[in-house]
Amino acid sequence: MLLYNTSYRLWPALDSVVAGGIPRSVREEAVREGYTGELLTDVDVGLARSSEVSVKRGLLTEADIAALLQMTDEIEASEGREGNNPENRTHARSMKYSIQLGPPLSHLQNKLPGVIGKIVELAEESLLGGKWTHETGPLFGFLGMNTLSIRVAEVWTYSVEGGLLDDYHFDTDSIMTIVTLLSDPGDFDGGEFQTYECDNTQLSYGMQKGDGVCFVSHKYHNISRVTRGRRKSLVVELWEGN
Repeated sequence: MLLYNTSYRLWPALDSVVAGGIPRSVREEAVREGYTGELLTDVDVGLARSSEVSVKRGLLTEADIAALLQMTDEIEASEGREGNNPENRTHARSMKYSIQLGPPLSHLQNKLPGVIGKIVELAEESLLGGKWTHETGPLFGFLGMNTLSIRVAEVWTYSVEGGLLDDYHFDTDSIMTIVTLLSDPGDFDGGEFQTYECDNTQLSYGMQKGDGVCFVSHKYHNISRVTRGRRKSLVVELWEGN
């Protein structure tokens, strides 16, 4: 898909909150300059907030998880704590390793195609089974799964006091996000995946090891503070970019 991106991603995040998936200023610039190609789907944050999360119990098996964690360990062993994410140097309570970097380093697709197949299948099921693409849904007008590609695939580790603690966090510019728990819930306290709902309450999903959730990326979501142990998860974002 062609993207108008002369100024893409240079605009303040607040502008994205106002307009959705692509900053309003970029859309206005496209019109002014006579651009006639495709633009990213404009996702309304309010509609995304009211959308439901799709839950898949047992999305990944123990073998899938072991292979994912081994891949992450190999990245850390070969590239150090910073791995392929320099921010690990300054993150005392969280670490992130990308396992999908594009050719020739597409670790996830090359080494574990079955895992990414399950992730994509959940996204397809969620899109077909939910109301996201209905006329009143956040993805109304979305052209379908064949327009998407993997934007990021990351293994996140949160230790004590770590978490994604912003109630209003969402994944700007992505279309769907899939989060899969890689740890046994008995190995940590806190660390709940939650969505911040329209009534200003946090909704959690009772995730067990291997469970996956799929949601519209512009839906507010967070991870509560970890108070004991370590929590690992796989995060995959799908988007219309290249």
